[in-house]
Amino acid sequence: MYWYLRHRLVDYHYLRNFGGVYYIFLRGIEAVRLANGIVYCLLNSILINELDIFIHWRKEIDTNRIRD
Repeated sequence: MYWYLRHRLVDYHYLRNFGGVYYIFLRGIEAVRLANGIVYCLLNSILINELDIFIHWRKEIDTNRIRD
């Protein structure tokens, strides 16, 4: 989703446009406490940028291996 938004939005900014992720664990949800089993996560923007650099670097290595 990060890469899709980055390429689709002209002025993309992770903290402004992404919003985070909700994980829903169905076995953890209880009728009494609805918050159980639902977890919200917004990863640190530095981590996202580092992952982006790493994945781009890996793609270059894999592309070079195919050419050789």
